[in-house]
Amino acid sequence: MMKALYMMKTTKAFLIVVSFLCMYGCKSESAKLQKLEGRWLLRDAEDNETNVKDRMEGIFFEYDKNGNFTTNFSLAGDTTTGPFSLKSDKILLQSAEPMTFSVDEWQDSTLQISTTLRGHDFKLWLQKQ
Repeated sequence: MMKALYMMKTTKAFLIVVSFLCMYGCKSESAKLQKLEGRWLLRDAEDNETNVKDRMEGIFFEYDKNGNFTTNFSLAGDTTTGPFSLKSDKILLQSAEPMTFSVDEWQDSTLQISTTLRGHDFKLWLQKQ
């Protein structure tokens, strides 16, 4: 009887801790999505460690509250739209040419991301508009 009572209390405590962690994790992801929402403009850029800011002038990323993005970051310079997701330190853009960006640094109004696109290692520094 005592063992059953102990197991019940232990299980209940475990469920409370797991619920708390899930709630905290969801709030954390939600806060990150809100922080990402908006228009981000290129401030600086590197392609294979060579500064290419002048060549990439006007690049932007825009994220909305419905989980969609718009960007003109592509080798062809075309504007792309589609859904996006935020997974830990990665931003995943789902489109005809899916892209994954590593979030290297993120402050309130600045974002440093990196990706490899067709053999080019890009580092982008963005400023929130």
